[in-house]
Amino acid sequence: MIDFFRRDLRIAARVLLRSPGFALVAVLTVGIAIGANASIFSVVSGVLLRPLPYPAPEELVTFTLDASKGGAPELPLSPAGYWHFRNKNQRFEDLGGYVSTVQPLTGDGPPEQVTIAAVTWSLFPTLGRAPAKGRTFTEEEDVPGGPNLVIVSDGLWSTRYGSDPDIVGRTIELNGVAREVIGVMPKGFDFPSPETGVWIPLRLDPATQNFGGHFITPVARLAEGATPGLAKADVEQLIGRFGEAGYGPSWFNGVFTGSATVEQLHASIIGESARPLFIVFGALGFVFLIACSNIASLFLVRTKARTREIAVRRAMGATRGRIVQYTLAESTLIALASGVLGVLLAVLGTRVLAFLRPAAIPRVDEVSVDLVVIGFVALTALGASFLLGVLPALRAAAVEVSGALREGGRSATAGRERQVARGMLVVTEIALAVILLVGSGLMVRTARALHEVDPGFDTEDVLTFSIALPPVAYQPGERTAAFFHELTEAVRRLPGVTAAGAIDALPLAGGGPFLATTIEDRPLGPDEFPPAFHVRRVTPGYFEAMGIPVLDGRAFDVNDHAARLGTTMISTNIREKYWPDRSPLGRRIAPSSAFAEIVGVVGNVKTVGLDEPFDEFVYLPMVDSAGGAVTRMSFVVRAAGDPLALMPRIREEVRSRDANLPITGIGMLEGTVADSMAGTTFTTLLLVIAAGIALALGAVGIYGLISFIVGERTAEIGIRMSLGASTGSVMRLFLRQAWLLAGAGIVIGLIASLLATRLLQTLLFGISTFDALTWIFAPVLFFVVATLACLLPAHRAATVDPATAFRQS
Repeated sequence: MIDFFRRDLRIAARVLLRSPGFALVAVLTVGIAIGANASIFSVVSGVLLRPLPYPAPEELVTFTLDASKGGAPELPLSPAGYWHFRNKNQRFEDLGGYVSTVQPLTGDGPPEQVTIAAVTWSLFPTLGRAPAKGRTFTEEEDVPGGPNLVIVSDGLWSTRYGSDPDIVGRTIELNGVAREVIGVMPKGFDFPSPETGVWIPLRLDPATQNFGGHFITPVARLAEGATPGLAKADVEQLIGRFGEAGYGPSWFNGVFTGSATVEQLHASIIGESARPLFIVFGALGFVFLIACSNIASLFLVRTKARTREIAVRRAMGATRGRIVQYTLAESTLIALASGVLGVLLAVLGTRVLAFLRPAAIPRVDEVSVDLVVIGFVALTALGASFLLGVLPALRAAAVEVSGALREGGRSATAGRERQVARGMLVVTEIALAVILLVGSGLMVRTARALHEVDPGFDTEDVLTFSIALPPVAYQPGERTAAFFHELTEAVRRLPGVTAAGAIDALPLAGGGPFLATTIEDRPLGPDEFPPAFHVRRVTPGYFEAMGIPVLDGRAFDVNDHAARLGTTMISTNIREKYWPDRSPLGRRIAPSSAFAEIVGVVGNVKTVGLDEPFDEFVYLPMVDSAGGAVTRMSFVVRAAGDPLALMPRIREEVRSRDANLPITGIGMLEGTVADSMAGTTFTTLLLVIAAGIALALGAVGIYGLISFIVGERTAEIGIRMSLGASTGSVMRLFLRQAWLLAGAGIVIGLIASLLATRLLQTLLFGISTFDALTWIFAPVLFFVVATLACLLPAHRAATVDPATAFRQS
């Protein structure tokens, strides 16, 4: 059998070479479909399926505390909470923690901002990774007042320090502090994020009384025999004992619910990206099936054209099995060539993804075309070989020898059978395409709804950038406030600038404190916890630059921070909740350690996401009556012209004040908003592309089938025309067939969409899965496309010359 198949492959290769047009179309159509699927599968494999690069990664977990009573769904650990869990847990073999931030790196080149991970000494043993050079921190070094040490990433070591072999023991300046390099992590180690450039000791005090500041993300390794479920029970019983860590009853009444979320570290890193990736992967799987259906239709046409050849083979003794094997040989060659093309396209696709680094995909740097992806392509090509060849092969095996040898084997019955077979394929294509059209339509409507959401500020022509001041050179307080104020004023004076200001954390960019706030004229009951608000520090001019309206009172001026007037501003939703019938001006609240007088009310803004409700904000000047600890600010600059053209002058202003300060986060405010909806944009774009391809292939399928029917019925058309049939009646005859096919496919597709769109439910915003516009637009669009695809062959049928038709019959 193997020898026969080899011979059939050689014969099939010669036959395909004599039909290069057909072979090229088939390989390109199926190869592009395989390549698209392989590209997304490489992401699915690298991001979702590939384990983390640590020993026994399934044992690594992280956990958060449910704080929904206080308005925060989840909280990490406080310093006191960290020691509480580290010392008293029963289900963890080891436990570490980290805090991510950015700090300026100076010396040995131009200043740059690097991502820092401040980690406990136990984090590296918990992960089970050691440096490629040097060592990690010891328990004795990770204490308050311990030595200033640093571990650098392989990327930073190679790019900034030229892979210096003597890097261990060298001193570098980080955030104005000289630190000794004690290690270099191996290539590929990028915990907790690919941007992490250095690791420093967190230096937590075991005797700390800080239980209110929650900023430490825990990472634990499960003990032998422990499961995430058992660990969750252990974490929750330790939450119940939080009083031992210093938490009072008010925390349980107003913040913690007592429950926790424990999940594997891999799942935590992936986050919410799994569902969109699987949805896109499934959509491209539909495209693959549609492509195979289209080429299978072409194979059916070739089988019909070779009916006499197949009959001769049968008459000479070939069995049905040999006929099937011979027919499958051609589809196998097409599938093999398509698989090779698919691998090449997958390599190109993964490189494009690595270059674009879409924010919606974590671990995208780890995506590659490896043996797993190549194995997937091989299986897909094998499936394509079957899908392309099985129906034509069965049709070939069913050829009747005597009938086929008589005058080319023309048979109305055989023609109808071929039409039914191709019609079923086309209906399948249309149904799959309609599912994609409905799904992509819902995502387009969601993206549009998100774009129409008012974030509470005006993004047009606004430049953003960030500056962090090293605390050694700039002690938090008046000096830092003076620096940021002077720089803001200098930028405001630049030609073309209409407004400028700064904030410690931009809306929709993440970060920023969420603090319990005492309201003076609303005393708390026994064990009652105060409400928590987002707290931001801003410079004068910030609200004007952002286009956030001041609805009552005034905005900050220089005196608020320079004279420590003890003032604050609140968002409208806080006023509506606590002072619905009177002005809040003059009232006092304590968002930090001291009471501040409300002097202004501003419009609401979104900070978590466009699809979330407006958040409650309290704004403070850079320095208040209790002080201030602002060391990093994000600037917003509104310009009359091109905002990015201002950057050279802004760099000069910064350099003239401190040449060692790096400027980071340069971009447009519109980009910040776009990044906040990157997941929706990514999913929508790929679904629209898949739907577009499916729509085109469906149209090609209808065109091909109607053309085939016209060819089969040429003699009948000639008779109709000779008996007086009009051009319009002949065209309507074939249009009705196209409409019947389209209608059947649309109905089946819409029924299937009722189930398929449930997968999109969590991704939608502003619409439901039964959005009327989408469910009407998708079938109407395909019906119109089907009609257009049918017009050319229908017109060709209507213009057939009867005499020519009789000669061809």
